[in-house]
Amino acid sequence: CFGNRANLLIAFPEIVSSIHKCKKQNDAGQTSLFTDSEDPLSAKAISRDVSDFSSNEKLAFEKEFLGLYLTSHPQLSNLMFLKSIISHEIELLEGEKEGTKVKIGGIIESARRIFTKRNNNEMAFLVIGNEKGLSIECVVFPRIFQQHKSLLVRDSVIVIEGYLDTKNDKPTIIAERISAINRKYE
Repeated sequence: CFGNRANLLIAFPEIVSSIHKCKKQNDAGQTSLFTDSEDPLSAKAISRDVSDFSSNEKLAFEKEFLGLYLTSHPQLSNLMFLKSIISHEIELLEGEKEGTKVKIGGIIESARRIFTKRNNNEMAFLVIGNEKGLSIECVVFPRIFQQHKSLLVRDSVIVIEGYLDTKNDKPTIIAERISAINRKYE
């Protein structure tokens, strides 16, 4: 209802400056003799010939400013497809016992890579999230990391098979196999 978001974002500094100028003039008691008060939010201040943001850009802004996707999710179709190939939803993992074999899927929200102290091998701690904003940490040890490191990219949708570890009062998945989603059987 406010118009083109890209135009508004570009015009924002100009609008703020105009508002401050009008406020200063009003505070000083200055008014224009020949025109009515100038509207700082006039159409000419905002109108530009700039195309609006794409839906993925708008969703990225939502995630950045709100911490979650509000209107939709850029990977929603892939995340919905995962439901047909996983064994457990993220929200149901807390009720499972330690050592349970699980197959979960989701989007990589963060990937923290580290090197082991013993052999200086690379491994990773992933946070995998779903379309509801729920997430779980997954540990990817060096052998599995080396096999699947090309898949461990932030914002990509993956499937992780492994077992549940609950030693820290919070469920964590120890990854044994990682794969990209395969939609050829849809």
